Amino acid sequence: MIIGIIAFFAGGLIAQATTLGRDTGNGLMNGFAVWALGTALLLVIAVLTVGAAVGRGVSTATLRANSQSVAIGGFIFLLVAAIVALLGGYPGDRVRTRTVGAARRR
Repeated sequence: MIIGIIAFFAGGLIAQATTLGRDTGNGLMNGFAVWALGTALLLVIAVLTVGAAVGRGVSTATLRANSQSVAIGGFIFLLVAAIVALLGGYPGDRVRTRTVGAARRR
């Protein structure tokens, strides 16, 4: 879980630092885009995993019994990941401003 949080932060930071637009101040939007794409991929992986488990004969009663705790943990993870990805985009603005400013001075 901690590796996922670090990955979302780094994704927001890198997304903003490597943007091609001249406009700064879009760090939160780029961080949100990283979170949205990551969440979509996690949902696809979750659906495929549950489908494979049902296909292998795991009972739906077992899946239902574990689903509440997994759903609560997943919600908390996605909420924290969204905040961290947004915060990762903010310093990406500053990194980009410094590198673009240095390139313009040359």
